[in-house]
Amino acid sequence: MAIPYLFFLLLPILVSSQTDSDTSVGSTGNCKDMLQGFINGQLASALESLQLENLRKEFQRSLDDKDSEIKELRRETESLKTTIEEGFTGGSIYSHKGAAVEPLCLPPDPEWGLHTESADTWRAYVYGAEYEFGGLTDSRKNLYNYDVPCAVCRVNQRSVMITIPARRSCYSGWNQEYTGYLVAGYYDHNAATQYTCIDENSIGIPGSQGDNNGYLFYPVEGICGSLPCLPYVQGRELTCVVCSI
Repeated sequence: MAIPYLFFLLLPILVSSQTDSDTSVGSTGNCKDMLQGFINGQLASALESLQLENLRKEFQRSLDDKDSEIKELRRETESLKTTIEEGFTGGSIYSHKGAAVEPLCLPPDPEWGLHTESADTWRAYVYGAEYEFGGLTDSRKNLYNYDVPCAVCRVNQRSVMITIPARRSCYSGWNQEYTGYLVAGYYDHNAATQYTCIDENSIGIPGSQGDNNGYLFYPVEGICGSLPCLPYVQGRELTCVVCSI
């Protein structure tokens, strides 16, 4: 509506120029040029605004498309992981010299075959597991003497799984499954153990806190000497990350 308004505003100027001077033709041409210039400016401004609006809409559509792609990728990533089993961590007791090394993830619904009901001497044994996080001052201390739950997961379309100690992130090209802290058995106990990476958001089995022992998980610290310090630090608990590809 701005262009018609300006046209009527300039019209009296054009008429008065014709009656007041012999140069009215030249004056009228100048006013027409001014009017044309203004109109061209308005059109250019309107075109620029239209282009900017179109660019804004296109950018928003691009953002929406990317957001949809990210959500779909997340859904696909989650679908790659399937929890096969959730249960109780078990293993040999820390004081047995002939203890098995690796921990087990025991299901909550065991199925029995041939068996005897009485406890026998010539057997291997499996116990529950506990966090031995006494002496820590961070949130992990709240897990002290709690029994340890576990989960076994299947990751589809991945063929290799590794645990990297002393890292909280995977190297380039690998997918991070979880990050946490390295644990193992106490160095002076009879039973051999293996290093295990537990999730940094580990929980205890509710209502299980008690000093029942069994397969015990202690934080792992670096000891300087043959282990180079730096980059490692004497007495600092080690992190870990589980990666797949």
